[in-house]
Amino acid sequence: MTGTLSFKNRSFSSDEIELIREVTDSCRGLSRQELAKTVCELLDWRRENGGLKTWECKQLLVRLEAERGVRLPELRVTKPKGTKTSIPTSGSGQWRQPLESTLGRIRPVRLRRVEQGRDHRLWRELVGGYHYLGYRMAFGAQLRYLIEAQEGSRVVGAMGLSSPAWRIAARDEWIGWDDRCRQENLQKIINQSRFFILPWVKIPHLASHVLGQLARRVSEDWQAHFGVRPLLMETLVGEGFRGTSYRAANWHWVGWTQGRGRMARRLRPAHQKLSQDLIRSGAVYADETSWWVGEPGWWLWVLTDPETILYRVEPHRSARIVKDLLGPHFAGTLVSGLPGYLQHPALSPAQMHCSPPEGDLRTQ
Repeated sequence: MTGTLSFKNRSFSSDEIELIREVTDSCRGLSRQELAKTVCELLDWRRENGGLKTWECKQLLVRLEAERGVRLPELRVTKPKGTKTSIPTSGSGQWRQPLESTLGRIRPVRLRRVEQGRDHRLWRELVGGYHYLGYRMAFGAQLRYLIEAQEGSRVVGAMGLSSPAWRIAARDEWIGWDDRCRQENLQKIINQSRFFILPWVKIPHLASHVLGQLARRVSEDWQAHFGVRPLLMETLVGEGFRGTSYRAANWHWVGWTQGRGRMARRLRPAHQKLSQDLIRSGAVYADETSWWVGEPGWWLWVLTDPETILYRVEPHRSARIVKDLLGPHFAGTLVSGLPGYLQHPALSPAQMHCSPPEGDLRTQ
């Protein structure tokens, strides 16, 4: 296969691809990491701050191996896939005496860039021990901060910034850009991938105060380190969190993610089986209740029979949800506490029964 190849917002000519092939053929003793650095240097493929795009080049080499027959060395044996990164522990990251005070009494509060080895070890230990997502090695551009109080004498939290998510439907719709515009400007977005106040620190308004500090300095920090001036920050608020600190710091809630990542793909077969079980059921009960997802106005739907329970969170309470979940082939009886939800076009009146539930979904 010949011709140009577009990858990571860059077009590679047939001559450049042939040069990459020559490098991989003539440097068989190099690792993939070393090959990627060599290719970046030959093609002058760099970030705006002058650093080599080694990670992107490794991805390019894998694609060329699959599509253009470029031969790569075998992957070197490392940890088994899925093995958690071992994080050494020290006294610095252990649980401390509670710090209960006011923001005024612990000032100044500051964000300190993590640059030295001991700070990197402390950051990893704190994130691994106290953030609900734990520590994972981030790829691409990243900055780390320790949050300090009382003239730097106390570490009260940590924060991590990294490259943005490639696609988030709610974000992209809020910005209003098309695919081309997104590819050209995506690196002007920063993802706040980790942020937490240590659990023994009880200071009202501390989190929103730190977020305000970040907004005032992050553009300068990011540009100085990576040569790109960011225009937007994003974060994903995990289930069970309301994002109160973000709203207090004037962040905007823009939508609910669609869950199209690896976990969604892994769970999709189980979700489809639950749906099929309900469709084959003789009777299904449907109900909903208000639900908080970043802001009020969302609804938790539940469809259940004696053996199966299926939940769905939606931004509205339209009866269309029931129709979408059961599909056109449901032949059983649909039961609901509100007659307005009994609007399934494939069902006869005899198949629809109104019966109020015993109690409220939120208490069951």
